[in-house]
Amino acid sequence: MIPAKNKPLPASLSGLDGGGGPPHSSGMEQRLAKIEGAYESLKVVRPMMFAVLGIVTPVIIGILVLLETQILSLRTEMIAGFAAIRAEMRDDRAATRADFMALRTEMRDDRAATQAAMREERLATQAAMRDERAVFQAAVAAQVGAIANVITVTRQQAPQVIIVPAPVIPQPQTP
Repeated sequence: MIPAKNKPLPASLSGLDGGGGPPHSSGMEQRLAKIEGAYESLKVVRPMMFAVLGIVTPVIIGILVLLETQILSLRTEMIAGFAAIRAEMRDDRAATRADFMALRTEMRDDRAATQAAMREERLATQAAMRDERAVFQAAVAAQVGAIANVITVTRQQAPQVIIVPAPVIPQPQTP
């Protein structure tokens, strides 16, 4: 319950203001003196604490702002670094793609040259085989002709040889 402003305090609470009530004991006075001394020292420490807080707080805030700035600049540098790495990777990928395309073109050219060489070799081999075949066919034809002649000769009737006696011519006689 809160006492009204104009109403006096009850007698049990009025002992602190020096009004009627039991006198303070010496132990109580010593404690009160300690509390008052502590309060007096707080009156001195409190402004010093505010002064120290007034100095330390901006320093801490400044350090935090500096750290934030460093972190943001580091983040910016990291983003720039990542962008550079991505650009380098993109360039590497483009170079690799160009190398691949050149290699593929070179392989196509090599394959075309190899196919042309194989085609020429095949045509030369076919021409050589044609020539050998013609020579072989000519040799076979000559042998077949010879065999045919032999067969023809053996199948022919033997020529009839008629032996005609030589004519005798009378010789004149000599006397």
